[in-house]
Amino acid sequence: MKLSDQPYTHLQIPSAQPGTQGVKAPTVTDKQQDVASGLKVEHDLGNKSGRSSQYPMASEEEMKTRKTRGFLNFFKPKTKTKPKPKPNPPAPTPPKPPTAKPPKPKPAGGPNGSRDAVNGSKTISDLHNKNVLPPISSQLANSARSSFISHGVSTLIGLPFSVGEHVASRAIADRIDAQAKMPGAEKKNADGTVSTNDPSATEQQKLDVRLENAEIKTEVIVNTILSINEGPDAKAVGKDPGAATDVDSRLNALESRMNATEDQMKEIAKRYGLVYDPYVAPESSETPTAASRMAVIEKRYVHMNKMLKRLIKNAEADAE
Repeated sequence: MKLSDQPYTHLQIPSAQPGTQGVKAPTVTDKQQDVASGLKVEHDLGNKSGRSSQYPMASEEEMKTRKTRGFLNFFKPKTKTKPKPKPNPPAPTPPKPPTAKPPKPKPAGGPNGSRDAVNGSKTISDLHNKNVLPPISSQLANSARSSFISHGVSTLIGLPFSVGEHVASRAIADRIDAQAKMPGAEKKNADGTVSTNDPSATEQQKLDVRLENAEIKTEVIVNTILSINEGPDAKAVGKDPGAATDVDSRLNALESRMNATEDQMKEIAKRYGLVYDPYVAPESSETPTAASRMAVIEKRYVHMNKMLKRLIKNAEADAE
């Protein structure tokens, strides 16, 4: 079978024509001759398919294998690539709770100690700046002041500085520290129990400690009442250095001071819509002793201190 009706033509290679004037014959390199000679394609005349003898046909076995492999590949299920799981979105940040105000540190000595009394008086001074405790008339204020220092019964005298300056002074702080170190003074231990500085202290020493403590606290509460009545510029009162020092005189002065304080507590409660009834000791057929009188003074102070705390709490609410 002929591949074409055209006769086979050898590649024409230009030859030199020396007979032609003005024309130079191209020079044929050995490489060009090799390419030209290699362009002759050999055919296997015995191969009916006309394929080049350089690429023999695949055998029937190989053809079957190729067909079978292609058929299987066509129907072979494609492996699905699992999609990568999406990362979980970050959890929403919970809102921050409102910042709570830190609790006020509890003063040493408990809610009825001398340092607590000082803190209460300082709070009253701060409330004056918020105009929630307006002062009373000067006539009523002078009458109240006279009840505390009249005839020197309460052993208090007028001082040249204000109530705020007095209760925050070094003198008051030193008196509180000195009282806490007296023999027989109570102290609170780390485990919550209460003991004394000197277990061998006498009953008289223990009574002196209680007297000193009561004198400091009632002096502070008197100044607090003066501040409530007269305002932030009220002049302070303090302990008379010439007062008697025997137990009976000190007890009498404390009882007189507390009587005047309770009278003022009634007026203050009425002024600010509160109710105050003074502490009444239970009746007893026994003759009062220094220790029993001291116990009643301490209970009267706790009772009036509760009234003062109610007044401060209500005033703070009005100031907000």
